Amino acid sequence: DKGVLGTPTYEMAYELLLPSAIDGNHFAQFDIGGLLFTGLGVERNYSKAMYWLRKSADQGYVRAYPFIGDMYVNGWGVAEDTVEAAHWYLQAADAGHTPGQLRLGYMRMHGKGIDRDLVLAHRWLRLAAAGGSDKARQALRDLNEIIAPEQIAEAEREGEAWLKERGDKVKQKFADFHDLEKLLRLPEAVE
Repeated sequence: DKGVLGTPTYEMAYELLLPSAIDGNHFAQFDIGGLLFTGLGVERNYSKAMYWLRKSADQGYVRAYPFIGDMYVNGWGVAEDTVEAAHWYLQAADAGHTPGQLRLGYMRMHGKGIDRDLVLAHRWLRLAAAGGSDKARQALRDLNEIIAPEQIAEAEREGEAWLKERGDKVKQKFADFHDLEKLLRLPEAVE
């Protein structure tokens, strides 16, 4: 659709968002970071993308956290640092952000950059699955092949405690937390 300014473009978005980002709008900072990261509308620049994503994250914008973690895991615009990535994933996961929970669950499951911990992996992947992540559902199926039943029970207790600490807002998102069968069903089976 054409708007008042004509057909929208990424270049136009960058030009319109930049003043708001400079003024401290965390949404605009996140979007500018995303444009710089992808190279849409501007030349790709990972270092500048990290700058704007950190500005957004410093204001508590949770969507920026796993993005920053990804940049550390892959060494995009920063030195590769899986410990720092895990820090950002944990912040996102702890805030109830499904992509952060998924990524932290993967790191714990595979011991990538942090200690392998199947109980924590199960906890975070289960929460991500409850948040709607099909990738987390698949990872849980894989994890359930190698984890002991008592470890699953421990992960469930930890997940319960995590949910209890977070109050009604986060609990609503995970209303089906106890229904493992529902969590593990493939998307095409849930109709």
